[in-house]
Amino acid sequence: MKLKLALIIFLSFVVCTVWGQQNEVILQSVVQDIYNKAKRYSLYRKSVDWDILHEKIFSTSINTRADLEKKVGLIFEALGDKHAMLLFNGKRIVYAKPPGLLY
Repeated sequence: MKLKLALIIFLSFVVCTVWGQQNEVILQSVVQDIYNKAKRYSLYRKSVDWDILHEKIFSTSINTRADLEKKVGLIFEALGDKHAMLLFNGKRIVYAKPPGLLY
């Protein structure tokens, strides 16, 4: 009985670890795709220092939805896109400058 319980706990840990790694890879891939498309297609692409933006975005890992929102927000902010929006898993990620700042 103790062996079965230990085995269940161990397998649960392994599954959670693998799931977390897959989730991180997916989120990293989504941000990389957004970054690449913004760099290639945005009307404002020429006003961005892409080397600095790349460092800001990819210097830390992207593990959660909050990380994804922060990184995508950095892309939208660098582009100066006041009306940017991303749909991710059926939910909107919207970028808007904080109130009081002039565009």
